[in-house]
Amino acid sequence: MIPHSIHIAEEALADLRERLERTRWPNEPEGADWELGTSRIAPSIWLKVPSQVDST
Repeated sequence: MIPHSIHIAEEALADLRERLERTRWPNEPEGADWELGTSRIAPSIWLKVPSQVDST
């Protein structure tokens, strides 16, 4: 794999974070895990900056 980076304006990322925080997520069916798609917390985890992600 070849390391690479992309540049996304902080303004665009801030806007996306704000909109995601306002999103009304549906309740997850009990015991569904990932069988029905993405976990509802996954998008918020993916958008954290690397220094905010728990690496344990």
